[in-house]
Amino acid sequence: MKIEIIDNINKFLDIKSKWNRIYESGNYTFFQSFHYNFYSWKNILFDDSFNKLNIILVFDDNTIVAICPFYIDKLKRLRFINDIHSDFCDILTSKNIEFNNIFKSFDLIKSYSFINLNKNSKLLKTIDLNQYKYLRQHQTFFSYINLDKGNFPQNHLVLKSKQKSEFRRITKKHIDSIHLVLSVSNCVFPTNEINTLRNKMISSKIRKTSFLDSKFLKLIKSLYNKNELIISMIKNDYCVQAISFILKKDNNYLFWIDMYDSSKMINIFNYIKFISKKSSKKYVNIHFGRGDYFYKINNFKPKIEKLSHVYIFFSNLDLFYFKMKSMILNSIRKAYKIIYR
Repeated sequence: MKIEIIDNINKFLDIKSKWNRIYESGNYTFFQSFHYNFYSWKNILFDDSFNKLNIILVFDDNTIVAICPFYIDKLKRLRFINDIHSDFCDILTSKNIEFNNIFKSFDLIKSYSFINLNKNSKLLKTIDLNQYKYLRQHQTFFSYINLDKGNFPQNHLVLKSKQKSEFRRITKKHIDSIHLVLSVSNCVFPTNEINTLRNKMISSKIRKTSFLDSKFLKLIKSLYNKNELIISMIKNDYCVQAISFILKKDNNYLFWIDMYDSSKMINIFNYIKFISKKSSKKYVNIHFGRGDYFYKINNFKPKIEKLSHVYIFFSNLDLFYFKMKSMILNSIRKAYKIIYR
């Protein structure tokens, strides 16, 4: 086994075909695709000179058998590319690898920060955490539903008649609005509509001014143009009322980012229309992304699973400081929820 570090964007682009070979042969999520990682680095992280690309390639007989899509941030933490916006982070492997010796070979890294790992994470299966000073947390959730081909919500068997009636009420309320599914094959990227709705959300205090900035919008547009992202849109005769950016892979769809105006239940209506359209044609796996948002859980009754965050340190003192910081932040979050719930 030998390793190689990809540390610049030109080398990154050169491994596209090898990356896709591993990605397409395994059970990976949207966030392990080459395009997602490449355009995340190019559009969001590249401009910050403190960020250092650090993709690890593992070779066996001159063949790449593992790809670790990492970078090093200004705090000298090794972490996944665009991890804070990725609902599921992981490495890509085509062969069982022992990563402990590989990780220990880096001497400029102060800590490892691996967040949003699901229960099937290949990283968790290939690293022995007991060899490190580490903290593992389970503070984040994700939710999803699996639907057989059929008429939604009838094909969502866990829903009770009361919830199905609520969906019919919401659909009737917005009977004058139309639903569109936009993709690169049928529509150019709707930049003007997105910016108009974004500004409306910011002016209404629904989102902060940093929401969907120009860098992030470039990432979304790139994924749209590569046919890895589609758009679910609701509009009436006057304006666009709701937009959902949805990542797709085979029969899997993930509601990644939502935009909506002040129309009541318009975001839920967008979800209903998209799920209805897709599940009427085939079996689908619908992901609602990270977070245990009440309106998603209450309306769609999805399955809920935990995500792990793993933080690895090289000194007991650093681990102690991190634990204290985490305790303080958790206390603040709990207090905030109590005050503003």
